[in-house]
Amino acid sequence: MAATPSQTSAPSGPGTEAPPPETTLTETVISSRPDRRFVQALRDLWAYRDLFAAFVRRDLTVRYRQTALGIVWVVLQPLATGGMFAAIFRRLGVGGDGPVLDSLLFFLAAVVPWMSFSSAVGSCATSLESNANLIAKVYFPRLCVPGAYVAGSAVDYGFAFLVLVGFALAAGAFTPWLLVAAVPLLAMQLLTAAGVGTFFAILDAQYRDVKYVVPFVLMIGMFLTVLVRPGQWGETAGMLLTLNPMLAIAETYRALLTGNPVDWALACKGAVVACAVFVGGVWFFRFRESRLVDVL
Repeated sequence: MAATPSQTSAPSGPGTEAPPPETTLTETVISSRPDRRFVQALRDLWAYRDLFAAFVRRDLTVRYRQTALGIVWVVLQPLATGGMFAAIFRRLGVGGDGPVLDSLLFFLAAVVPWMSFSSAVGSCATSLESNANLIAKVYFPRLCVPGAYVAGSAVDYGFAFLVLVGFALAAGAFTPWLLVAAVPLLAMQLLTAAGVGTFFAILDAQYRDVKYVVPFVLMIGMFLTVLVRPGQWGETAGMLLTLNPMLAIAETYRALLTGNPVDWALACKGAVVACAVFVGGVWFFRFRESRLVDVL
């Protein structure tokens, strides 16, 4: 009869150490298929959502800790900019010829979302360069870095939006639809900021002069958003200008505050363009992400 191999068991006793417990490792899948880059980016963000939340908390902590003005600066900046626009361009017939408070509200409706958008894009543009040491040491979805700045900008927008609501109440132009519309309009704003910001971030990682171009582009975009009205620049130029999702956001806020009908065609076009910008920006980021460590 063949002998049955005996099973040896680990020795046990007072001087024997217990085997270490099994640890569950997070599986990271890196796909090189072009048609899966965008989907894989969203999956990575979800898998590393705790790390993403930590980046958001770090950004907000650095921004508001040990500051003299803090939240006051977030409120003061759009208020001062909107007041400047009202004082200068009201004389040129932009913003209406009614009460000064109405003109200020007209410009605040565009300046408040634009300031939040501009802050998010500007921070995203230099985010990879400023976190180069961390990126070179450990792997994590690089999209977490610029994405955290976009998510953090929603907090700034919340404080500035309260100022817009306060002036709407003071001018007698407040409507509950303003609060209802704020949610989808903020989502459109964040999608646009994420797409544009990630595009500039991955370019700045290789071409360091991009960070000098971004402020100029944002300045031009502010004038095209705050001062441009649809239908004033001819058919061809007007069609191109209405591709700006931030213009659609500003015009929707203005329509709600003045009681005019909302231009749903412009709003829907802005939403479609915002989604396209987001997908394109994330896809371009993932396309160039493989060489990120080498160029930083």
